[in-house]
Amino acid sequence: MPVRQMLLTSVTAFPIYCENATAKFTRVKVRNLGFTKNPVTTQIWARIRELGHLPCELGDGSAIRIALKDQPLGDYFWIIMEQVTVSGRRPKVFLAVCLGFGQSWLRASRANLGVEWSLDNEIVFRLRK
Repeated sequence: MPVRQMLLTSVTAFPIYCENATAKFTRVKVRNLGFTKNPVTTQIWARIRELGHLPCELGDGSAIRIALKDQPLGDYFWIIMEQVTVSGRRPKVFLAVCLGFGQSWLRASRANLGVEWSLDNEIVFRLRK
């Protein structure tokens, strides 16, 4: 099955509403982007664009976190976006996670350009309209 079809048939979409706009997101495992070995950050970003989609915008992380009210305990995924760097520290992206006692968090997680991602990591990015 071509990567594009595999990607689009194995997604969960989150409709998010912000200032009268709707954005659609998809959640996939890194392997579903067609990788057979652990890719680095730049390869993931490039593949998303190659498939015609977009990284999330900065405000998308909080919108997804708010909309995802029933995230299962222990579930987590990375929000693919332009990395944020604070005070000269390592570049980070958001990680949406539901920890013990059902507490949901939006955390910053390291995403250096050369960091390898596991094929089983789950990521979220924007679907092009």
